[in-house]
Amino acid sequence: MRNVSKLVILVLLTSIGFISCSEDTPVIEPVSATITANFGEAFANKAIEGVTVKLSGVSNGSTYMAQTDAAGEVKFGSVNPGVYNISATIEFTKAQYLTFFGTAAAQDKVNFSGAKDNISIQKNSPNHSVELKTSRIGDLLFKQIYYAGSDLREGAGFRDMFVEIYNNSNETIYADGLYFGQLYGRTTTSVKAYTLANGQFDWTKSIGQTKGAKSNTDYVYADHVYKIPGTGKQHPIKAGESIVIAATAINHKQPLVVGGKTYSVNNPALTVDLSGAQFEVNLIAHLNSIGKTPLDTDIDNPSVPNVEVAYHLNAREMILDPLGRDSFVIFRTKDFASLERLPNPQTTTVTATTRKYLQIPNSDIIDAVETNRPDPARRSPRRLDTSLDAGVASVAKGHYSSQAVIRKVAQTFGGRKVLQDTNNSDNDFSVIDVPVPGGWK
Repeated sequence: MRNVSKLVILVLLTSIGFISCSEDTPVIEPVSATITANFGEAFANKAIEGVTVKLSGVSNGSTYMAQTDAAGEVKFGSVNPGVYNISATIEFTKAQYLTFFGTAAAQDKVNFSGAKDNISIQKNSPNHSVELKTSRIGDLLFKQIYYAGSDLREGAGFRDMFVEIYNNSNETIYADGLYFGQLYGRTTTSVKAYTLANGQFDWTKSIGQTKGAKSNTDYVYADHVYKIPGTGKQHPIKAGESIVIAATAINHKQPLVVGGKTYSVNNPALTVDLSGAQFEVNLIAHLNSIGKTPLDTDIDNPSVPNVEVAYHLNAREMILDPLGRDSFVIFRTKDFASLERLPNPQTTTVTATTRKYLQIPNSDIIDAVETNRPDPARRSPRRLDTSLDAGVASVAKGHYSSQAVIRKVAQTFGGRKVLQDTNNSDNDFSVIDVPVPGGWK
């Protein structure tokens, strides 16, 4: 009996010890957050019910999603404190658009989207608002972007990169004169005198800038631009078909032998055959013309037409950033030569050797995609205004993983697929483990 009493006392003391320890352990208490989605000053900040608002945790991985009420608000009652990216999207039919905005829409469906990155949500934090924007929804879309490349030893490294552009309409579109561009921007979020609050360049500060406050919202800035050749009707893309623009249009599943040097491909399953691409980017002639040496791996396939080098600054081959810190546009313009060239906003003195970046109006852009790292905490500041892309496309396994981003199929009409285009890459793209040029996931 005495032993039993001692045991009871020991259990009680131990329990008290645990209670004492638990009282010292800090408890993370959920907080409330209110997000408002509206259509900005151009529409008198009008709001609407049914906007999908998503909170994506940067620091804690938490995700919350809900739809706005009639006042355009979402009240999240229990959110883990942390840093979040906010996105908002809504789709209108022609009838819904006419009722709400009082004007007719040119498209059957019109998508509005908005985003804010790296927003701190804590106890007593102020409410946050997201402005919903839209842009022209083009007939040509990026279908696949293969920027990650394949394993440097087992695959083809960066040599097998490509983009695929898809005709999402119900009519033939001619690719002649279409421009494809890689955009330029900072890859760090540090804030400087020449940056915006998110760390991206503030192009209003660029020497020679004439666009004022619209410099950052109505224009993008490219360092490499290529043009599909043709006189107008030489390169048709039928409805539901696509063109592939390859960095190098060869079969990358096979070893590459250049000047006696062999680039081995130990695992052909990790890479792709691009010998059937419709176009390739070859910089040999361009670089030789300006006294620079191209990479020996930039092989010219004479059976595949080369794109024209419309604007080019420093690359020795078309290399997409394997880390994903990139953005891409396709556009048409009536007068390419008239587009302004500007130094980056960090530049304080312009000389004959200063690099300048091509200023492209958003109004000329047919489609745009923001890519970035898969980890939200390590992402670069966005280069596209949210009216062009309110989200981010990324491959889950990261650089040299053989993965590509591929656009989702929204609808199928007979044998023709209609691809999803909400101007939000978070919604529109999925990941394919090894891309299929011209094919599907």
